[in-house]
Amino acid sequence: MINSDGDPAFPIFTSEKVFVEGMSIRDYFAAAAMSFKYGPSGLTARPKDIARWSYELADAMLEERSKSLVDLSQQEGEINGR
Repeated sequence: MINSDGDPAFPIFTSEKVFVEGMSIRDYFAAAAMSFKYGPSGLTARPKDIARWSYELADAMLEERSKSLVDLSQQEGEINGR
């Protein structure tokens, strides 16, 4: 099940359950976007603007990711005759 934050970025699986502590994949995407946009290039902006832009990009990435997951699920169903 995917939650609004896109599930954990680094889940730990055991034979009994999944540990979901730590950063969400949404947070991970936002951090990656922030380092891309405002990293070594030397661009500057207000911190609130950087955070807003980073999470907007992360949300767009999650939306596209969910479309890909639906497409893969449909393809798997077609292959398995469902």
